This record gives sequence, structure tokens and C-alpha cells, in this order.
Amino acid sequence: MKHIIKRRLQKTYIWLRRMFDPSIRNNQELDITQQKAKTICLKLLNDPASELLLSGPWQDKRYIKNNDYFIIINQGGLKIVNHVYSYDIPLDGSHNEKLRKYFDKKINDVRENMEEEIMQNVTHSLDIIINNLNKKSKTK
Repeated sequence: MKHIIKRRLQKTYIWLRRMFDPSIRNNQELDITQQKAKTICLKLLNDPASELLLSGPWQDKRYIKNNDYFIIINQGGLKIVNHVYSYDIPLDGSHNEKLRKYFDKKINDVRENMEEEIMQNVTHSLDIIINNLNKKSKTK
């Protein structure tokens, strides 16, 4: 009986998601320009030398900077900029959503690594303070 209820809830969830999520309905094939732009974006996202910036919830833009290349990801698509050229590539639907989620995952990984590094530095500093206090108490 439990299984039947869980299965019915799952089917209802899928039905509601399909009804109210426009990105699922707008899952169209990418043309060659969009595919290449998406590949460039993913390569720069995976490059450790890339700087990732998030504008915040009010603008919903994501920025990637790598040497002379700049990419702006927004709701409407990608903008690839170099000192010589600038391309606006429309990228809608689930492709854009997946790209933005991947960017968010990458920037979250960077944040977690930085947080871990900070906590290691704090632990190390606290150990030094304890050692200094132990040395002071031994000399008295």
C-alpha cells in the first residue's frame, strides 16, 4: 500500500512539473553555433584559471573570466566577449537552465573549498595559541 501511495505521489509530481515548468516544454535542439558556444562555456567553467562571479538574485547573471575571454550567462542566453569580438547567442529552455545550474555548482564548490581552507587556518591558529599558553604556564 505504501508503494502505491509513493508511486502515485511521484506521478503527480511529474505531471505538475511538466504542466508548470516552461523549460521542460522548451527543450529544443541546439544549432551548431549554440552547441559550440555551450562547449566553450563548459570548457571555461572547468578551467581552474577561470574566475567565476555571480551578480546576485536581482540580475540573475553569471560571469566567467579567463584571460582575454569573458562570458555572461543570463536568462536569454550567452554573451561571449573578447577584446576583438562579441557574440550574443540565444540559449533558452532546459539547456540554459542546466548551464546555469552547473555554474552554480562550480561556484558553490569554490566557496566550500575556501570555507574549508579558512577553517583549517583557524584550527592551526588555535593550536598555536594553545601551544603559546602552554609554554607560558610551564615557565611560571
